[in-house]
Amino acid sequence: DVFQLFRHGEVKLSRFRSHKADYACLTGERELITVRQRDLFLRRDERDRFEAETGFAGAAAGPRPGAFHASADYQDVRCNGQHFRLGAIQAQVSAAFEAYGRSQRAVQRSVLEVSGGFDSTLAAAVLADRQGMRGVSVAFPYYEFRFEADIQAATAAALGIDRIEFDGTDLLPYAPAQRPAAFEEPSVFITAIRHSEQVAAFAAEHGAERIYMGHGGDQCFATNLLQQEMLVSNPPGRGPFTRTAWRVVSAAIKTIHRSRWQDRGLGTFVYDARQDVWVKESFGVTIRTPFSDLAVFRAAQAWSRWCVERGMRPDKSILADALPGRLPQAILQRRGKVAYDGVWVRAYRRHGDHIADVFERSAAVFDALGISTRWLVRRTRQLQSWQQVSDREVLAVYALAVWLQARGIEQAEQIRLE
Repeated sequence: DVFQLFRHGEVKLSRFRSHKADYACLTGERELITVRQRDLFLRRDERDRFEAETGFAGAAAGPRPGAFHASADYQDVRCNGQHFRLGAIQAQVSAAFEAYGRSQRAVQRSVLEVSGGFDSTLAAAVLADRQGMRGVSVAFPYYEFRFEADIQAATAAALGIDRIEFDGTDLLPYAPAQRPAAFEEPSVFITAIRHSEQVAAFAAEHGAERIYMGHGGDQCFATNLLQQEMLVSNPPGRGPFTRTAWRVVSAAIKTIHRSRWQDRGLGTFVYDARQDVWVKESFGVTIRTPFSDLAVFRAAQAWSRWCVERGMRPDKSILADALPGRLPQAILQRRGKVAYDGVWVRAYRRHGDHIADVFERSAAVFDALGISTRWLVRRTRQLQSWQQVSDREVLAVYALAVWLQARGIEQAEQIRLE
């Protein structure tokens, strides 16, 4: 029965061994009961017996509170009983993350987004105490995500925290939030607002003070921070705009290209934190990532300089080298990140009607601004039917439409053009 259960994911039983008894049998009209893998649980006494007999302790195999010690310059590090000698930049990274960990000591209850990646794991792994932490993961039933659930489960076990899963199909991009989100200015992040809302609601229900995430990890350590930001290298096309409106959009893009704020060394492109403000105001929980700490950012700059001097491209191998013993093997050995292209394609398929409705509601305002609602709806229908066309225009104007509607602006008379 156990073999069949783990091979096929479920098994149908009519009799089974019960606790402190021999075999229990079903009676009455129901002849079989379906047992699935997710229905299984392990009692504490069974786990203790297994660990005593085998010497195996699951959570203890990962990072342990109090198992880290470092010299004053962080070049000599002991973690989980092992000794490591770090280079200067590795030591700077290690010291920065330890400072971040110390800054969180007063937090009693928290939630971690367990994605199974370097960044979110480190947000929790360097904390001295995780007893009040709960984990949440977003699971997709798609083929490309077939390895993710095991990695996320192994990560939570290594951190020693309980974890729940959210159905990713309910949190696809463009899924509308249940609470209105009015950012200070239009932001394409609004497409992910339902995801943030779900995690924040769980954190508030849990009584958490913090939501730990890995936002900014790629931008800090897998990006050359000595270069200019190129976020507008693939801007919206002429498609939905009138000639006059397109001149305005083109001028704005050129202005952004010339802006000094494009300098990555300023740290203004680490990640979009507008969701953090909304989550705090709506749910009373603070989102925290180590990659917004100044010491961590400066360590990332040092890593970029080191790589550029040697003709290398920065990557996050520095995090594994600088924080030995902190990351579970499941993460160190993973095959790489799963591309979200398929998620976006499925999002247009599922939420195409919603996107079109949002555009229709703002049709009067769009007409005054020189934006074609008809073009946007047609492009949305193309994306919804799996056609390979650009979604840049839909993405950008959707952010504008939601921003306008959050302020109750749906008529041309409500705006003034200058």
